[in-house]
Amino acid sequence: YEVSAATDDRPYFFHFFRFRSLGILADQLGQRSRAFLELGYLMLIAALAQAVVLAVVLIVLPLAVRIRSLRAAKGKAATGGYFLLLGAAFMLLEMGFLQKLILYLAHPIYSAAVVIGSFLVFAGLGSELSRRWRRPEPRVASAAAAAIVCISLVYLLAMDGWLGLSQAQPIWVRFFIAAVTIAPLALAMGHMFPAGLRSIASTNPALVPWAWAVNGFASVVATVAAPLLAMNIGFSLLTLTAVFCYALAGLLARRPPA
Repeated sequence: YEVSAATDDRPYFFHFFRFRSLGILADQLGQRSRAFLELGYLMLIAALAQAVVLAVVLIVLPLAVRIRSLRAAKGKAATGGYFLLLGAAFMLLEMGFLQKLILYLAHPIYSAAVVIGSFLVFAGLGSELSRRWRRPEPRVASAAAAAIVCISLVYLLAMDGWLGLSQAQPIWVRFFIAAVTIAPLALAMGHMFPAGLRSIASTNPALVPWAWAVNGFASVVATVAAPLLAMNIGFSLLTLTAVFCYALAGLLARRPPA
């Protein structure tokens, strides 16, 4: 079992399950091993499997009628990878912030309200801002990816100390500080999807519906996968995973169709 002490990076006091112990428990206890399993963890895995199946059926499968246009399209691998990475990375960062700010805001509902609301509002503003730059869309997307990587790494190193300065303030002040903290990151994140979408719409419009589908699939799956990853690797590595996805997406944005 996982018996190490819980930390702020992995604040899961009741998570003790290890996959490599599953075979040992089954061999030694047989059917009685179910009493020693962490059912909440297994239910998250079941929910992830269901999310994958439903996302494929409801988001990707309806585009089967357009499969011929996909086969003839250029740059489909880079485009699919770009929007897959965006969908996964956005939700991993958002879910990571949601879990991280529970301690700061003292309640999961407060954290969900501030984090989800702030990411939606400021990412929407970033989407609007993305079309105002007088630069080619791939360069806008790459610059946004670089900004996301830099801001995320700064937050990874300094956010705990920054939030700790105002931990004793009234809850409405902490709401405001949390929203302001999220704002620059969400603004940069909001640039990448519309910039990429406009780029492929001008060069290969047949890929636009597939971009939406791939991004939606990744977003749904990553929402369920994020808590599982956080339980096993902690919030810091979860953030680094999202940062890596954004960095790779920034590289794919500069890749010409082929």
